[in-house]
Amino acid sequence: MNKDRMGKIKKLKIKKRRPTIALLLSFATPGLGQIYNGQIKKAIVLYLTGLFLGIILFFLFITNVYVMICCLVILICYFLYICFDAVRNSSKLKQIILKPYNKWYFYIIIALVSGFVINPSYRNFIKHNIVQAYRIRSSGMEPTLLVNDHIVTSKFVYNYKGPIRGDVIVFVYPEDPRKDFVKRIIALPGEKVEIKNKKIFINDKPITDPWGVYRERDGPFVPGDLRPRDNYGPRVVPSNSLFVLGDNRDNSQDSRYWGFIDLSAVKGKVLYIYWAKNRIGMNVK
Repeated sequence: MNKDRMGKIKKLKIKKRRPTIALLLSFATPGLGQIYNGQIKKAIVLYLTGLFLGIILFFLFITNVYVMICCLVILICYFLYICFDAVRNSSKLKQIILKPYNKWYFYIIIALVSGFVINPSYRNFIKHNIVQAYRIRSSGMEPTLLVNDHIVTSKFVYNYKGPIRGDVIVFVYPEDPRKDFVKRIIALPGEKVEIKNKKIFINDKPITDPWGVYRERDGPFVPGDLRPRDNYGPRVVPSNSLFVLGDNRDNSQDSRYWGFIDLSAVKGKVLYIYWAKNRIGMNVK
């Protein structure tokens, strides 16, 4: 080896890699442990693969709660693999020739960009385009949905087909856009809806209503001019709108009181309960 090459090697900074630091960096941001080991290309591949894997698995979430659990296990296992790979390679390499990006401030910048830019944008994409979880906070949909039930909604199902009667949906509350409500679709755009003594008529014909629960099915009935709980309409649902009711019909604030909801306000179709007392995994119908 010539003297010039020997001199260049001596000028290179060689530093020992510590598995503990590789592990901590991986927990801070997946792939950062690989960057610490001088494997920036591998870090990028692992990080992007994790993002795409997450999107695919979140699409599978809509199947049922058991598939959801399996998907979460896969994501956790992939994260643990990234951590294990970083620790194993730091032990195997022992020491490396430091790259320009092997600086403490570079690690901090990567962690901040991932934590405050990429991850929030990624979560918002999932929440607004694929699936979203909610917790029930009112009794208006009992007994289908109870207070504190945790539900999963599909954000894209209505991209392929329109809503149908009987769907349980989450939507923006018309009287307070800061709140989300959960109700059941009863009447569709262009249909005439009327309630006579708690019986629902669509286009002047009674419909089968297996969802509604009443405390007093046979009266006494409240006149419609006093309160629209038992008697309502007739009204024609405007285009691009829906008429919704809570399953707990005598104790639900719904379209009878504050009118129709616009289709653009629908945030998703409720699929199943993923967490609740004695109701885990139940499909919502």
